[in-house]
Amino acid sequence: MLNLVRPTSREELRSFLHKAQVAGKSVLPCGQGTRLERFLPQADPDVWLSCAELKKILWIDAEDQTCCVEAGLSLDALQKALASFHLQLDVLAPNASSGSLGGLFMSRERSLTEKYSGPTRDQVLGASWMMADGNTVQSGARVVKSVAGYDVTRLLLGSRGRLAICLDLTLRLRPLRPDTLWVVAPKDAFHGPEHGSMQLEFGLPHPELPGWCCFRLQHPQTHAKPASARDTVVCEQTLATYLQDVSLGKLDTRLPSDSPWLNEIAEACAPGAPHFGERR
Repeated sequence: MLNLVRPTSREELRSFLHKAQVAGKSVLPCGQGTRLERFLPQADPDVWLSCAELKKILWIDAEDQTCCVEAGLSLDALQKALASFHLQLDVLAPNASSGSLGGLFMSRERSLTEKYSGPTRDQVLGASWMMADGNTVQSGARVVKSVAGYDVTRLLLGSRGRLAICLDLTLRLRPLRPDTLWVVAPKDAFHGPEHGSMQLEFGLPHPELPGWCCFRLQHPQTHAKPASARDTVVCEQTLATYLQDVSLGKLDTRLPSDSPWLNEIAEACAPGAPHFGERR
């Protein structure tokens, strides 16, 4: 990224948007930039606007199992903070330490725990946004059972930064599960996500045993046979290699092209203002 601006406050962020609009420069939001080559490979704005410095944990409600964090925070940093409350964000995705949560959700990154907890967007209850004209809006709600404005949240999350800048996210949390274990078994050993009290999170091809997989399970029954010490190391290495290969673009994670209605939606979000990524 040749021209990167990293505001340290929302006021500074808004001020820069106004200056860029006057100067006729195209702007696209980003976090740490770790996912841009995979999810916005053709983007070439005059300025990349990073929210990586906006990385506070605004609040954690352990009783309701929700939290609100600024978009620049990393997944790893959030998980470490939640561990003391015996909670976690149930997402396992690439760039957990090097990327931002804003980039994770805005890029529609895949999570390996989707079978258990749903896709990444299902973990977002609401968010605060800054539009291309500098105005801020709130979508969704703090309450898990509320669906007010939820479709708007999903619309903006799926825009890859073309409709709005993500400022903060209200997230659904789950209890921290210490009883995760690896099982090495034939690839057809499991045919669904539930097996008694066990939950199958995901499986990856075993690097040394053709036709076998490294399965990660949650809530295992006592009779579940865990992987041996050596196999557990192999499983963890397989997972790390997979996540790294995705991060480096070695696996195909491309998304469909932009919606044909993107410009019309962008105009409705910020009437009269240059759309994100657009030169005027």
